[in-house]
Amino acid sequence: MRIHQTSSFSTSPQTIIHAERLLAIAEERMEDSIPLLGCSILLLATALEQSLTTTLKGLSLHYDAAELWDLSNQAADLQDKSLWFRLKATPEILVNPFTLNPRSETVCFLRDVVTRRNALVHIEEEPISFEIELPDNLEGPLNITHEITKEQFKETFESNPWNRSQLLK
Repeated sequence: MRIHQTSSFSTSPQTIIHAERLLAIAEERMEDSIPLLGCSILLLATALEQSLTTTLKGLSLHYDAAELWDLSNQAADLQDKSLWFRLKATPEILVNPFTLNPRSETVCFLRDVVTRRNALVHIEEEPISFEIELPDNLEGPLNITHEITKEQFKETFESNPWNRSQLLK
């Protein structure tokens, strides 16, 4: 008889502890609360990602050793998918047919963490483009300035999730 054991160790609990520490500091220092909350969201999402990655690698090894090739391939294929996709699909591989209840409070919280994490790490800012007509007989140094309207500045500033009070939800 041959037995195959798959074990793993994860530092995700320590990552969660760091997130909790940042949340405690944010409660004490309201002037710094928004960026600290953003950092804690990133840490929580990182812990989630660590756990999912470790779980999927372990499942792939376990199913491979048990010669359950379809499940092994499913677990391996998920490792290249988005965090939210992996989160939704992993339970189906663990206990088929099992899916996450999208209305569950826990699932909604996890979705919120992933959404906020994505907003914080995938910031898209549009450049401001303009043209200037230069004279043909230009001599000497060129000093170009362009005024940015308050609306342009405000729109850019408010679109940055690190500046948004929505992190306080």
